[in-house]
Amino acid sequence: MPFVKGHIPWTKGKKLSEEIKRKISFSQKGRHHSFETEFKKAHPSTNTEEVRKKISKALKGRQPKNSLYWKKEKHPNWKGGVTSKKKTIRESIEYRLWREAVFARDNWTCQSCGRVGGELHADHIKMFAYHLDIRFAIDNGRTLCRSCHGKLPTSRKGKHVCC
Repeated sequence: MPFVKGHIPWTKGKKLSEEIKRKISFSQKGRHHSFETEFKKAHPSTNTEEVRKKISKALKGRQPKNSLYWKKEKHPNWKGGVTSKKKTIRESIEYRLWREAVFARDNWTCQSCGRVGGELHADHIKMFAYHLDIRFAIDNGRTLCRSCHGKLPTSRKGKHVCC
């Protein structure tokens, strides 16, 4: 029998009371447990009263993983701001604006094969790594599709060597 929304196979046509329906509905919603409960479920041998008190004490004041608390120095994997300069530049607003300006100027068309749209790359005519003064000059950019970008002598299997 195909699945039908609201059909509960084990009831076999029995009439359910409103209380039972409410309990079933409550149990089928995606409830999430606290970190402490998940820890207890994962480590059943720690369910003695003494151990539970220690766990509760250790977890008191713990911040959720997605909170703003876990930023920079407070995150356990923080290594003191060691992001490479290349990555910092490539994620900057200036770089994003440069790419958009190059795409708009070229009308989102590959300058090599003429393909419109698709996966486009903003390519530096003079290499990004060696020409610091013209990195964000729109005249130093061109729009290429992925396959044409991969065919350039400065690339290796579609990935730019210089960048």
